[in-house]
Amino acid sequence: MKKLFLVLMALLLTTSVAGCQQSTPNLVPRDAVVMVKTKYKDGSIDRHSGFIISQDGYIFTFLLNRDELEEVEVILLDGRSFQASVAAIDTLNDAARVRIEATNLSMLGLPDEDVALEEGNAVVIGGYVQESFTTIPAKVLDPSSPLPLPWANLPAIKLNAGGEPGMMGGPVMDAAGHLAGAILAVDPKIGASFMVPVDGIMSMFFPTPQKTPPPSATTSETSRISREQAIDLATDMLKGPVAAVVARGNVRAELHGWYWEVTFDNINAEAEELMPFPLKGPPPGGSASEAYPGIYQSVVITVDAETGDPRSVGASKEPKPGPYVSRERAISNARERITTWISEAWLERAMVKAYLRGDIWIVLFWEEGASIEDRSSGLSVNRFQVSVDAVTGKVVRTRRG
Repeated sequence: MKKLFLVLMALLLTTSVAGCQQSTPNLVPRDAVVMVKTKYKDGSIDRHSGFIISQDGYIFTFLLNRDELEEVEVILLDGRSFQASVAAIDTLNDAARVRIEATNLSMLGLPDEDVALEEGNAVVIGGYVQESFTTIPAKVLDPSSPLPLPWANLPAIKLNAGGEPGMMGGPVMDAAGHLAGAILAVDPKIGASFMVPVDGIMSMFFPTPQKTPPPSATTSETSRISREQAIDLATDMLKGPVAAVVARGNVRAELHGWYWEVTFDNINAEAEELMPFPLKGPPPGGSASEAYPGIYQSVVITVDAETGDPRSVGASKEPKPGPYVSRERAISNARERITTWISEAWLERAMVKAYLRGDIWIVLFWEEGASIEDRSSGLSVNRFQVSVDAVTGKVVRTRRG
């Protein structure tokens, strides 16, 4: 189930790598760019790129197929290899922040504000091709080329080159050597690539406060959207043939902390029936059955209980058989993971909830109306969602906010 919200699995290059390396200005700090190797439960391995955003080991990248992810390995320019833990992930587009146990690293820190790019501006892309560090020159074709999602448009910048396979997640530098964004996807039909600008990277992990929703979006008594409204919002996201697929199943909605979870159960769907959304493939040249083998039993969509904004979407197969770890163990493992970011004092007073979503324990920690400082970013947060494999007890994903 290799997925990103766009078809981006193969990054194509219209210029030779050797030629690019000879003519590319030295704008990409080599020591700050890493190779990311991801291993999946079926034994397959992906290789792409990322870059270091803090000296104590935090790295930005994209993690595909997160539900089947087994391990993440980060390899530095000097050849050192580290097992990485997933510190945060955006469930809508697979952008991720991972961490390795290393200090005093060269870094490409995220700037305080966006780097403005205009049509025709030159940029340089850095990343790994066939396990070798590579830089590729490109130009901006369109500084405002939003990529459509069913519920919103993701800000993106179109470039005239995108890199060889493996460059996804690599940094994009402007002509002055400033970090401008990260390579996200290409459109092979037109030979153009897309980058996420710096402010887009920041908003993936550090969203701005939501605006007060209009009165029609909430119930008058609770200031939360109702169960019926949550189901309507989730249903509206599913267009075309997919809508007919989920309509043949059962729908239920449950309120968990700060969001509604809407589940369309017993759909018994093949991958082709769930494309292009919520499944995001197949990759160019591949088939849906190869990219997403098996039968999918449910589609799960979460929406913010206050605003109705979408939070995540995914498709799930039949849960793995038990026995499952206990609720108490799942909470304990989740708690241990997030204590690397926040204080024990906050955890003692935070509300805690754990529930099963298929074969995954979802553990929530939150405190209404209060926030604490995330030690890894210096930003204030008051909500954490931790996913724990119910069979192994291993933390597989952590999401803040």
